[in-house]
Formats: sequence, C-alpha cells, structure tokens
Amino acid sequence: MIAKRTITLLLFFASTLLFALPGDDAQNIVLIAARAELNQQAGTATYWDNVHITQGSRHVWGDQAIFYQDEHGELTRAIVYGNLARFRYLPDINDPEVTGEALTIEYIAGTETLILEGDAWVEQDNNTYAAPRIEYDLVNDVITSKPTTQSRTQIVIHSNN
Repeated sequence: MIAKRTITLLLFFASTLLFALPGDDAQNIVLIAARAELNQQAGTATYWDNVHITQGSRHVWGDQAIFYQDEHGELTRAIVYGNLARFRYLPDINDPEVTGEALTIEYIAGTETLILEGDAWVEQDNNTYAAPRIEYDLVNDVITSKPTTQSRTQIVIHSNN
C-alpha cells in the first residue's frame, strides 16, 4: 500500500511541481537516493543523500526530499533541501530551459505554489530572478519576492542585441 501511495506522490509531485513538455507526463519517474524511509502512519516518504528525481525533461536534485500526504494518500506538500537544491525543466519545445536553485524548494499542493528559500535563483534564456525567497504561483504564472533587511531582489533581463 505504501509503495502505491509513494508512486502516486511522485507522479503528482513531478507532474505538478514543474510545467514541462507535454510528453513528460507519460515518462517514467526515476528517483535515485542513497536511502529512503516510507512512513505510512505519518504519511511521509523521505529520501536522503544525492537525491535525483527525473521524469522526461524534469529534473530535481537535493540532499534530502520529503513528501507529505493526507489521510487519503494525496500529496499536500513536498520539500527538497540541499546546498543547493536544484531543478531544471523544458516548459515547451520552443522555449528555453528553466533552471533554479535554493537551499529549500517547497511545493504546496493546495495552492499550487513553489517556494524557493535561501539564496533563491531562477533563470530562463539568460534572464535571472534572484532573491532570498521566491514564490512561484504555478496556476497564474506569477513570481514574487518580498523584501528583507539583509538582501534585495535582483532581476536581470538581457537585451536582444
């Protein structure tokens, strides 16, 4: 039962976390880690040490990944920790690849929000968005950051020349 729920978690996480090529959803999900713990009572699946999740053009890397599910086995959130946790995907065959990294990458299923926290950085087509914390609303395709006393948001948009 836990294996089926874990597969469901991974499918939902990988397909919802990152928009990607239409064919990516049909690809197998491959998760590689040095060790794993599946706790059915707690509703968690935790993976440690050189975690790499792949599905088609989607890739997520980190030192640790934790998936949380509710009593119905539905994903509620997923967190990837690293120094730095990274992701990469191709949103469309005609679009440049999107890459990002942060100390923590968190996906909140209920709001379909991706939160990058701690040295957060996202790049597409040499344009970059860097901030201590970046929130990415996947439904409305909106990226926001909030000011802190220690750091500011930096956006670099390269000219077409």
